[in-house]
Amino acid sequence: MNKLLHSSNLALTNGNQPELVTFVNSVVDFILANENGRVFLNWDRNALMQAVAYNMAKGTFLYKTRGNELDGLFMWYRCNDGDEHDPWMKDNPKGDSIYLSILFAKSKETLRKLVLSFISVEPDVLVKKLFGFRYYNKQSADRKVQYDLRLFNKLLKIKD
Repeated sequence: MNKLLHSSNLALTNGNQPELVTFVNSVVDFILANENGRVFLNWDRNALMQAVAYNMAKGTFLYKTRGNELDGLFMWYRCNDGDEHDPWMKDNPKGDSIYLSILFAKSKETLRKLVLSFISVEPDVLVKKLFGFRYYNKQSADRKVQYDLRLFNKLLKIKD
C-alpha cells in the first residue's frame, strides 16, 4: 500500500482542506489548457487531481506564477530505470533514475526558472538517468524517451 498516495487522496476528498482543493483545481486547469495529447492522453480530471496532490505530497512538484496566474509546472518521480511506468509508484530517492513526468511553461523565462529550481532541489539530476513517457499520434501506447543533460542545456539556453 502506498500510504503517501492514500494520504494525498484523502486530503483532496475529506473536505478539510479547501485551499488545497482550489489550488489543485487551478493546476489541473493549467494542465488541461496546455496539454498537447502527448502526456496525459485520456486522463480524467480526478486522476489529474490525484497526480498533482501526490506529487505535491512527495515534494516532486514545482510551479511558478506570473502575477496571480500559474505560468509553469514541473513534476517528476525518483525511481530505477527498470521500474514499471506507474504514476502511483512510490518515490525511490535512492533510485538510479528520474522520470520527468510533466514540464509546461507559458514563457521561456518561466521554463528556465523551473529548470534551475529543479536542479537546485534535485541535484542528483546531474548524475542520474533521465527519461519520460510520451504518446505518439494520440493513439499508440506510451513510448519511453531517454534524456540526458543536453535537454537542460538546451532549455537553459532558450532566448526570450
